[in-house]
Amino acid sequence: MAIQLQQVSYTYADRSLWKQTALHDINLNILKGSMVGIAGATGSGKSTLLQLFNGILKPSEGTVSVLDVTIRAGEKSPKLLPLRRRVGLVFQFPEQQMFEETVEKDLMFGPLNFGMSPEEAKLRARQAMTDMGLDLSLLERNPFRLSGGQMRKAAIASVLAMDPDIVVLDEPTATLDPVSRAELISLLERLCREQGRTIYHRNPPDGRAAALCRSLGAAEGRADCLSGGRAGACCRS
Repeated sequence: MAIQLQQVSYTYADRSLWKQTALHDINLNILKGSMVGIAGATGSGKSTLLQLFNGILKPSEGTVSVLDVTIRAGEKSPKLLPLRRRVGLVFQFPEQQMFEETVEKDLMFGPLNFGMSPEEAKLRARQAMTDMGLDLSLLERNPFRLSGGQMRKAAIASVLAMDPDIVVLDEPTATLDPVSRAELISLLERLCREQGRTIYHRNPPDGRAAALCRSLGAAEGRADCLSGGRAGACCRS
């Protein structure tokens, strides 16, 4: 199992008068090598759920198990650096993720910080660009000079360069035109099918999530895991 949540709840500011429960009593299992999407109304807890997967947030109640790391509410967390190398998080807006002078430097940043040599980091960057269907000539370009679709792919490539087992994406198709959206969906599906990566993505509550499910031949179901009785639509490969 890649990700398993057992009776997980999360409450923001849980020791204050303004505490707010975002997730309540979630039970969730995601198999290795699967592609899973979730959609729901704004404020239903989707982004909170994503941040539990690599230890950015710690559960208020219950147990989160990701690969071979287990985080239990009320207990000291294990070392999370190895987990964060294996679980890559792609932000909703790529301009929040890209910050270096060139695309290549951005893609090398993660591998270098996890102890890889400059030569290995450069090879990882080139492979990640190829995986995302980007021309290697773009490596020398400033990331903010890329098109919207190219920048989003480069942001995903910056995570792939660290060779994670699990890739978590926050609304990967947001702001993309239909052609770019379909191309990105196809690339994510290929990463899952050919490389065996576990892909988890959050999508807006509209036709984009349904289109992604259809591209995988998936069926929609109910996810009674979200707070306030607002269940999101989950789709699985």
